[in-house]
Amino acid sequence: MERAEMIEKIVEKTGVSYEEAKETLERCGYDLLDAILILEREGKVQEKKTAYYTSGTDGAAESTADNRTERLESNTMNDSDDSSYRREWERRKAEKEQSKEETRQQMQRAWDSFKNLVITLIRHGLKISFTVERKGEELISLPVLVVVILAVVSFGSMFAVAILGLFFGCHYHFTKNGRNWPEE
Repeated sequence: MERAEMIEKIVEKTGVSYEEAKETLERCGYDLLDAILILEREGKVQEKKTAYYTSGTDGAAESTADNRTERLESNTMNDSDDSSYRREWERRKAEKEQSKEETRQQMQRAWDSFKNLVITLIRHGLKISFTVERKGEELISLPVLVVVILAVVSFGSMFAVAILGLFFGCHYHFTKNGRNWPEE
């Protein structure tokens, strides 16, 4: 491994500056492991929960065990954090699904209500008739629904015929079951 790579590895593993890593590496005779251990003893290593193993007996084994314990605790915290994030994500997903279901139900109720309104209007439109009379004699009687459709399709013609009928003495009224409506 080249010296520049060794310096970059120390910076990556410990978080110290490039100059500090280079200086420590030179002090150790370019021994990568010794340089990292010296930086740890001096307290210059940033909080990274990693363990370094050594065969030395100058207390490094104890710090390695401490690092391993800290790393295990950190992993446990990360697992619990991950599970809490997972639970939060699942809770939000369930809320979103519930909201979608409620919206779907509201849309279904609105559609059903609209269908019932249209069906009711059609039924009443077929029961009530628009009647044209002249001199007491019924000339024509059409369901209101048909009259509305004709008025929508050809409003100008219907309006002109109705005005013309008034000049010839025609009377217009609505009937329901053969009787004038709404006067039942």
